[in-house]
Amino acid sequence: GAEGYTLVFSGDDPAACQATVVGCETFAGGTFTPAHVCGGDGGLSGVPSSEAFLFGEKVCTPPADGVPGQGPDGTVCTWDGMQGCTEEGRRFIDQASCATPWRQRGYYPVPIAANTPTDDPRLGDAAYMAEVRWVTAQVEACSCTCCHSTEATPNGPSLWFIEDGPIWTDAVSNNGLAMFAGFAPSETFGAYPAADNNGFSRDRTGLPTTDVERLQRFVRSELARRGVDDPEGQSWRPFGGPLVTQDEFEPELCGASEGIIDGAITWAGGGARYVYVLEADAANPGAPPNRFQPEGTLWQVMVDPVDAPFGPGFVYGEPPAGAAFQAVPAAGPPPTLVPGNTYYLYVLADIIRPLARCLFVYEG
Repeated sequence: GAEGYTLVFSGDDPAACQATVVGCETFAGGTFTPAHVCGGDGGLSGVPSSEAFLFGEKVCTPPADGVPGQGPDGTVCTWDGMQGCTEEGRRFIDQASCATPWRQRGYYPVPIAANTPTDDPRLGDAAYMAEVRWVTAQVEACSCTCCHSTEATPNGPSLWFIEDGPIWTDAVSNNGLAMFAGFAPSETFGAYPAADNNGFSRDRTGLPTTDVERLQRFVRSELARRGVDDPEGQSWRPFGGPLVTQDEFEPELCGASEGIIDGAITWAGGGARYVYVLEADAANPGAPPNRFQPEGTLWQVMVDPVDAPFGPGFVYGEPPAGAAFQAVPAAGPPPTLVPGNTYYLYVLADIIRPLARCLFVYEG
């Protein structure tokens, strides 16, 4: 009998669907589960559209304070994803929604308190307090506030928050402060280029900023006050959690059900939203916007967040039937694979959710 077996019928011609049903159910005694080409979803498990990673979009909205912005017709243009920032002096939550950042990273409330003593001498230092206000304004301009502000979060902040007393930075750990200034690695979070992010840079710091040196001076003085005199010389824990783990992942040879088998891209474990074929020594794909398509990506096929995931069984260079489309290269066919060469298959159920990451030898 057919029990315990899964037979995959490859093809992209809807006219062949009925004949395939007959072959499956009448002759093989099985149950036919239609793929996209036959009007189904292939019975795939996968990340539903309601939970899928959302990409940041540049939104241009009227200025909340009525002062004309730098965008078209006086609007204020803001990337609404994580690491996105509005114009300096404005607030992110006034010009964009936090819906995308929350979907991209996940939000959960874990408030902690700064507990700055009321007689702390810093409170009487006008120059120092001016720097705290400047750092606060830098945070307010960016999507950081979506998780680190009582005003923006629906159920309370996640760890430190900018309304936590006059010196809210007291609630930030040493490692967190080091991340702010770029002493602790956090590049796996991704970044927009400053020129396209209202001047806010994140290539040298963890906290997006318009003045890297000023931010680093502030953090360096705070760490020194806590007894850390050489922050650049410390061994700080990298920030990014699973992003770091996946960035450091070293692939091994594919198993029996992974790779390009009989000409078809194959993996196990459910539906995918992103499939890559990369050079064997390429970096692991990471978080959008700048680590999503690493150098060495030969071919990437994907679906938009609103569409259903897709299954295996399609040919390199030919996106599967349905909503999937080729994202890399942007136009034209991908490079031809060379028989005998090793390549890297990287399959994601969604961003940060790998299904397959392995090396295969292309057999032609």
